[in-house]
Amino acid sequence: MEWSVLQHVCVGLFGVLLLVSGTRLYRYSIITPGAGIGAYVGVVMTMGFSESIQLLGIGGCAVIGVVTMLLVEKLAIAILCALLGGALTQYGVPYYLGIATEWYWVIVGSVVGGIFFTPIFPKLLPLWMSMAGAGCINWSMHQPRNMEWFIGLTILGTLIQWFFGAKVRDIEET
Repeated sequence: MEWSVLQHVCVGLFGVLLLVSGTRLYRYSIITPGAGIGAYVGVVMTMGFSESIQLLGIGGCAVIGVVTMLLVEKLAIAILCALLGGALTQYGVPYYLGIATEWYWVIVGSVVGGIFFTPIFPKLLPLWMSMAGAGCINWSMHQPRNMEWFIGLTILGTLIQWFFGAKVRDIEET
């Protein structure tokens, strides 16, 4: 199997996983980048040492990365919501109004998105995760801009997650 085909298969399978159970994987999606980056920093910091020291360094740095990601979770959500507001402005205004978007409207959309999307983020997490899964599936099918598939898969994934009682208790408690 060629590398590009394997990439598309892996991204498609990850998309299906996000589509049907993304809310349950939320905590893992927050901590995984921190663990990966921390482990990489541990590898770089312990080059040339014995294997036991390398293992200790990799594990310790990975734990530090996980804790860091959990601490900056709220900031990451606010940044994500601001980016969502800016992206909706960047692509929605020309599509619906038929005019070019000036640069300052993207900033206004980002501020509005950061303010208004952040409080509703936990409630709409099944929708966000379904959108991410639908985007992965569309990309893996070599049709990243197919809006009909994107909307259909997003609705399907959201309904599946809500049907099985998708909740994110960790976000709602903090």
